[in-house]
Amino acid sequence: MTWPAPLWKIVTDTIKKNAEVIKNLGDKYRGMPEGSMWDVCVMVHDIAAGQLEIDARPSFNRGDYAYASDVVSVVKGVGDACENAFKEVHRKSPLTDMDRQTTERCGVAIDLLITNSK
Repeated sequence: MTWPAPLWKIVTDTIKKNAEVIKNLGDKYRGMPEGSMWDVCVMVHDIAAGQLEIDARPSFNRGDYAYASDVVSVVKGVGDACENAFKEVHRKSPLTDMDRQTTERCGVAIDLLITNSK
């Protein structure tokens, strides 16, 4: 069995799209105190996309659904990392809706992975 293309595409595209949007939004804050929190958000999304490609997908393709689910669970937390970066500088995150979308889509992927592992 291979990773279902629509599921894989939805989760990966969400992470990659969000990283690009965050980068573009954060560009206007370069050199300002807020700039570092935008950089953190881009970095965690880039790392998450890599984890999906390098760890989750191959694990799923070889039938290790439990490990793939664990990786997607970690990726699901990228929104929290972003939110925490804004909290550290006492700012309300403008990315809350985007973070919620990531959490929801990863949650669906995890549910499907767990269902397949039984």
